[in-house]
Amino acid sequence: MTTTIEDRFAQNLRKLRKAAGLSQEELAFRSQIHRTQISLLEGGHRLPRIYTLVKLAGALGATSNDLLEGITWEPIITVTGGLTVTPPAGEAGREDDPSTDDPALGRLAAGQGSRGAFDGDDGADWEL
Repeated sequence: MTTTIEDRFAQNLRKLRKAAGLSQEELAFRSQIHRTQISLLEGGHRLPRIYTLVKLAGALGATSNDLLEGITWEPIITVTGGLTVTPPAGEAGREDDPSTDDPALGRLAAGQGSRGAFDGDDGADWEL
């Protein structure tokens, strides 16, 4: 099973929250983010906007990098470029070409282009 960005972010957030000894309610209060949003983020159902990421990091006494651990981007220079999500230590994950998991990345890697792409956060489309 492939670890998604949402899953990896959720695992990082949950790990840091528990390490800080906070409940979801306490984290919501400290970060001024609704508890439902914390639950959705920890459940892997949402990804945060940048200001939400910064608020969470501050409330946890962590860095944005801590919350994004294991999530990287490799430029698409060859067919193997693209989004890379590393499963947490001890969790088995596929080592296939990431472009096969996302049809849009597969088209981009194959040089077929796209009219626009969704960044997964704010609904903004942009031209390539």
